[in-house]
Amino acid sequence: MRASGRPRLSPDPRSACRRDRGRMELFGGLPLPLSLAVLALIDGLSVGTLLIPVFLLLHPGRIRAGRILLYLATIAAFYLVVGLLFLWGLVNLVDVASDFLRSPAGMITRLVVGAALLVTAFVMPTKPAEAAPVGAPAATTAANGPGAPGSDPLSGTNAPAPPPVPATAATAGAPRPGRIARWRERLLDPQTRGFAVMAVAIAAGLVEVATMLPYIVAMTMLADAGVDTPLRVLSLAGYCALMIAPALVLLVLRLVAAPLARRVRLVIARCSVDYTGRLNAHLPLATRLLVHKGDGSLLVHSDGGSYKPLNWMSPPCVLATEEPGEEEAGAGVVEVWRVTHKKTGDALRVQIYEVIHDSSHELGIDPGLQKDGVEADLQRLLAEQVDRVAEGATLVRREYPTAIGPVDLLVRDADGVAIAVEVKRRGDIDGVEQLTRYLELLGRDPHLAPVQGVFAAQEIKPQARVLAEDRGIRCLVLDYDDMKGIESGIPRLF
Repeated sequence: MRASGRPRLSPDPRSACRRDRGRMELFGGLPLPLSLAVLALIDGLSVGTLLIPVFLLLHPGRIRAGRILLYLATIAAFYLVVGLLFLWGLVNLVDVASDFLRSPAGMITRLVVGAALLVTAFVMPTKPAEAAPVGAPAATTAANGPGAPGSDPLSGTNAPAPPPVPATAATAGAPRPGRIARWRERLLDPQTRGFAVMAVAIAAGLVEVATMLPYIVAMTMLADAGVDTPLRVLSLAGYCALMIAPALVLLVLRLVAAPLARRVRLVIARCSVDYTGRLNAHLPLATRLLVHKGDGSLLVHSDGGSYKPLNWMSPPCVLATEEPGEEEAGAGVVEVWRVTHKKTGDALRVQIYEVIHDSSHELGIDPGLQKDGVEADLQRLLAEQVDRVAEGATLVRREYPTAIGPVDLLVRDADGVAIAVEVKRRGDIDGVEQLTRYLELLGRDPHLAPVQGVFAAQEIKPQARVLAEDRGIRCLVLDYDDMKGIESGIPRLF
């Protein structure tokens, strides 16, 4: 009688194939390579081969492709080793799993795991963490640097960074990411050793390997196939590579789509900034807001000052992340950004010491600034209401052409006299000079001469009014709200 406490080694893996023959009849009409490919793709949808890589791909910010590839390579190598052991008859996954679960050690293990899950359900907090006490140490505030408000971003004086200040209640009570999100950040952190990623992959494989039914069926089919050992090993390697193919495809799509997706990335970090190029500039270590826009530009903002950034790099430019050097890493630098202008070669180098916030947002297509009350609106409304120019006037044409450009409106009054109208939002001397040139050219046309002039604007400067009246040009002040039929709200006597 066989002892139930020890897994049985199967010298002939074909016995498992015979027991699972009904299960393999699903692919009875398919060639062996195609059957293995279908099973491998099904295995590629498991937790270890797809869900965990997708979870890593959803990390905001920079795509840690190297870490994800290390994870996928490790779990593929794990399944390759297990498959080789199975093919060589050193271990039978079905017997090992079933014997272990029936053994006293397996029962004790299930009991311990169940009790741990039960205790975790009661112990795990369900309320959000309370705010930290006021006065807890926080990151330093922004320091003044080159490009102070109102100055050029490449110039300005450097001021030393202020000392750290106590955190306020608002900053101390900021929400922290969940435990799983923090675990993902630590796993993808460049300072975390690669062995941690490999350990996670091996752990995921150990947890699910005994329940991977398609994998067990595929190994049984390979063991029962009448092919040479090298071909079996090659088929197994291809099977494991195909298992991680869905995750690799998603990784490639993520890398390709990252530059195409016009997302705005907002990073609040303790950083120092150096600009090299036409002029060298330096921003000392401080907490700042880094805005990386979809067009590639990078803006460095502080809390104080105006809306202008302390420093920036305009497009066309490209951002590349670098690993800090030994001296930088020793000083506390965790990541380095380098933004290089494609035409001038100017570079903006950001040394990041601590990331406080990192998020990306899809803003979509912006419709642009829609202005109301521009010259085109005034011209359109005045063309519809030419009685404001002269009683009984009729419109001849908008944008009437001349040799030096079109005049805004050409109308005729009740007597048939031609009137050229130049429309401005703010009427100044340059507008009067422009209308004067139009009148001179239009007066040479015998079908129009003599031509009168009207200078129309929402506001006409006194100097422009004097010059216009001196040249026989009439001034007309336009009320945009009244022309639109909106009550302006300005008090009037009548």
